[in-house]
Amino acid sequence: MVPLRARHGGVLECREASVDLCRLTQQPEGGVLCELVNEDEMGTTRMARRDDCRTFADEQNLNMISVEMLAAYRKSLYVL
Repeated sequence: MVPLRARHGGVLECREASVDLCRLTQQPEGGVLCELVNEDEMGTTRMARRDDCRTFADEQNLNMISVEMLAAYRKSLYVL
């Protein structure tokens, strides 16, 4: 794990989505940076793309949002 420091302005400025989600849901501020990977037929791994993540979320019955969706929601609330 690599610690990251959120910057003022949140997702509208620097894409600090985890802290924005915590603030919007009144949870302690924090997050973990990780990525989903896929393995191809040759055994090579690559970072999962949006459609891969959507498939994973559907298979695991998870909700999924994008950074863009979070930014649009914040703008609609004027939570800057």
